[in-house]
Amino acid sequence: SYADFLLDARRPAEVVGLLRGQTSADNLFLRLCEAESAVGAAGAAPHRAELAARTAQSRARGDRIHLREEARFTLHLLHDEKTALALARENFDIQREPADARILLEAARAAGDRDAAGPALAWMAASGIVDPVLESLRP
Repeated sequence: SYADFLLDARRPAEVVGLLRGQTSADNLFLRLCEAESAVGAAGAAPHRAELAARTAQSRARGDRIHLREEARFTLHLLHDEKTALALARENFDIQREPADARILLEAARAAGDRDAAGPALAWMAASGIVDPVLESLRP
């Protein structure tokens, strides 16, 4: 959560320091990869390749529990907006937390598909959630 806060605050160098060496847990490794990419770290490309391989292995096993992270990786590091949107939609069908709504809204915006944001917007209205980040992503 703190790494996400730092990334949102555009402080990726601090994330690199915080998570350096944290490569065993995929969710932490993803944040490290995002931060390394943002600062242009030498390890960014090999780490991104390793995370892509892990993601492919997980998908080959039929593991669908990390769709949010896969969508985030696909959007933020692979810059494949359409695939990220498909993953974010699939994820939002399974779980609905603020982070799930966020990646769906981000992917919909990046893909230029306002309609795809509909489920997240409906969930926000129904739940009454007040979240400035989600509001900033509203189409």
